[in-house]
Amino acid sequence: MAVHPFGERRPLAVVAADSQPRLGPIVVPQVYEQLAETIKAQIRAGVFRPTDRLPSERDLARSFEVSRPSVREALASLKVDGIVVTRAGAGSFVAADALERVAVDLGPSIHNMSPVALLEVREHLEPAAARLAAMQARRDARAEELLDSMDSVLDVADPADRQLWSETDRLFHQQIGLMANNPVLADICRYVAVIMSQPLWRHLRDETLVPEDRVSRYRAEHRAIYVAVVEGDAEAAAFFAARHVRAVRRHIVDDPADGRP
Repeated sequence: MAVHPFGERRPLAVVAADSQPRLGPIVVPQVYEQLAETIKAQIRAGVFRPTDRLPSERDLARSFEVSRPSVREALASLKVDGIVVTRAGAGSFVAADALERVAVDLGPSIHNMSPVALLEVREHLEPAAARLAAMQARRDARAEELLDSMDSVLDVADPADRQLWSETDRLFHQQIGLMANNPVLADICRYVAVIMSQPLWRHLRDETLVPEDRVSRYRAEHRAIYVAVVEGDAEAAAFFAARHVRAVRRHIVDDPADGRP
């Protein structure tokens, strides 16, 4: 008997309050709900990226072996959640902020997590992520968009420019992880990016964005990482990523008063 790609429906054993196992009915998600969760998982893994056009309803139905009405319901559900947007005559697209919307709930433990602990992880994680991304050796529209946004930051003393830098900085490092095309790494880099959005990290990092040439150096370091990744130079990508995180650590932790860029 053929098995449905999302699994067949059957009663499962549940544990009662008295710890005696018994069989009982459970609520099984409908096909469209399972399909919506699958699409969310693929967005998290970088299969579908922000602003990407999704395959047609027919192609999705064929790929997932479900009916077109189920696909239509799944897309409608994702649209209600703001994860997918539709454009008349153009199709369905992954929303620009979809990654934030589909992020796994990381709970209260991330709030005000130690910046020192974060930097220790980043020193090992980001060179490895850049090395793996370089093995793909391909351009990425979202990473280039973030680099362009960094170029538009003119004065970090201005709250709006500082906010723009904060967002593009953390999302750029997350995007390098997504470019590695590894779902496990993608989730780890997303977790790190969420920590980088927390108040303590942002406060300490914002204090180190002066002197002005420091942001110029960070901007150049980000672009060097990206160029090495696109060119497929894994060792150079890892080197530039490691050098960048060491500089950030020096400015935030080791010697915040250091005047070097």
